[in-house]
Amino acid sequence: MDFERRAIDRGHAGPPQRRVRPHDADVRTGVTPFAMRQDRSPRMTVDALPCNANMPTSIRHTPEKSRFEATLDGHAARADYRLTDGVMVLTHTEVAPEIEGRGLGGELIQAALDHAKAHGLKVRPQCSYARHYMDEHPDTAALKA
Repeated sequence: MDFERRAIDRGHAGPPQRRVRPHDADVRTGVTPFAMRQDRSPRMTVDALPCNANMPTSIRHTPEKSRFEATLDGHAARADYRLTDGVMVLTHTEVAPEIEGRGLGGELIQAALDHAKAHGLKVRPQCSYARHYMDEHPDTAALKA
C-alpha cells in the first residue's frame, strides 16, 4: 500500500495544514498570517503613487561628494558618480523607500546626464538603474561612453 493510500485510509487528505487561530489575524485588517505572507509587497508599484510632475523638486549637484542630491517630503535621494578621463561613471542611485515610485530617481539621472552633456562628458552607466534609464531613453544614446 502506498503512502497516499494509507493517508487517505487514516482520514488525511494531504499534508497537514497549519491551523490559523482567530488571534493570528491582524486586528486592524482581519488578514490572516498566511494571507500576509502571500501579499508581501512592501514597496508600491510605479502606478500606485502619483507622478512627481506637479511637485517641484530641487536637485542639487554636490561636486565635492560626486553626487546629485534631492529631498522630497523630508526623505533623501541621490545619484553618485565618479569622473575618469572625461567620462562620468554613474555608480549608484538611491531613493528612500518612502518616496520610491514618484520619478525622483529618473530626475536625478536626467540631471546627471544634463550636466554631462553641458560639460562635454561621456557617460558610463555602471548603476543598473542608470543603465535601464538610458536604455529606455534613446535620446541619451549619444552620451554613452
